[in-house]
Amino acid sequence: MFQRIHPEDVASVQETLDRGVQGSMDLDFEHRFLMSDGSVKYVHVVAHAIRDEQGHLEYVGAVTDLTEHKLAEDALRRSQAALAHVARMTMLGELTASIAHEGNQPLAGVFTNGQACLRWLARAVPDLVEARAALERSIRDGQRASAVIRRIRALSTKTDSQRA
Repeated sequence: MFQRIHPEDVASVQETLDRGVQGSMDLDFEHRFLMSDGSVKYVHVVAHAIRDEQGHLEYVGAVTDLTEHKLAEDALRRSQAALAHVARMTMLGELTASIAHEGNQPLAGVFTNGQACLRWLARAVPDLVEARAALERSIRDGQRASAVIRRIRALSTKTDSQRA
């Protein structure tokens, strides 16, 4: 039997069997068999310890092949990991679109107000009142963009969120 036990499981199977025999305990454990073709079989061993009339310890039990169950569990785990990855990527895409939208709005305002300011200053008689108002709007929009970036950074730190 030990020739077929998967090399990584030999020590734990030997330890389980030794403990069971020394304590006359029932056995209930899982391990792998390494088959001659290189495939691996997962098995569940259950055995009941009994003593015969002479006091010799015997085990009566069964071995159940769990290979299909283990392979299905592995496939499920891989599918769940792939699904979690897709969910993270979807969320990241949505977050990226939201960040781009939130950041572009105030930056577009800075750009538009800067162009307007240049036009008012380029007139034959510069309109300083309008140029100043455009610069004030640019500063306000720049501060809005900075606030968006601060809020985005706060998402990645352990700070209390602010509702706005």
